[in-house]
Amino acid sequence: MNKFNFQSVYSMRLFFLLLIILCLGSKCNNTEKKILVRKKPVLVIVGVDNSKSFDRYSKFDVDNLSKICEELVKSRRGGTVVFKLIGAPDVREELKVEVISDSLNCGDLPASKRLECKRNKQKIKAQREEILDDFLRSCRNEMLRSLESDTDINGFFKRMSLLTSQINYRDYEKFMFIYSDGLHDVTSKNGQRDKKLDCTLLPANCVNSVCGWTEKIDCSIQYKFTTPGGFIDFLTKEL
Repeated sequence: MNKFNFQSVYSMRLFFLLLIILCLGSKCNNTEKKILVRKKPVLVIVGVDNSKSFDRYSKFDVDNLSKICEELVKSRRGGTVVFKLIGAPDVREELKVEVISDSLNCGDLPASKRLECKRNKQKIKAQREEILDDFLRSCRNEMLRSLESDTDINGFFKRMSLLTSQINYRDYEKFMFIYSDGLHDVTSKNGQRDKKLDCTLLPANCVNSVCGWTEKIDCSIQYKFTTPGGFIDFLTKEL
């Protein structure tokens, strides 16, 4: 009976020793496991001043929007890019495009499935390029609008606050870039000029940045760039 107990204890010890060896070998070593964290998709808003008072600045190049879309693709995060001219108060819808991320990694698949994966990647790329071309064409047409006397910065703030608060953008990382001098100037209902900038309307759940801003009130905007390209460089690093 004692012999049996001894053998049982010995067997249990041997079992646990082997288990420890396997664990140390890596199968049970959690510190070596790679944890893949999927980054949030991105919402990028670009507002461009279309007023006569801002005409002394260089015209916004729509190719900047193309570069922003390219960076969202490269980052494999994807998301949405929004473009809106800032002028007289209006109800015109902002232009937007969904950027499909290039998240397929065919090299990780078995050889038998790589060909199909590459074909799917080509289809996604062709679809993405067609959608982006349509978006950029619409933005270029929008930029052809005549310069306006009014600059409804407050209206733009309010509209973008509503946009960024939509439930479908709840889990997005949000960036807004405003190419404007920040001088709010519209004709009020009583016919007087309204030049009071209302910073409380600025989207609070965004990383906000500007270029060309001369308004004394800066609304505590986080980043100020000298060119639109500065914003793109910043966005690229953040992605």
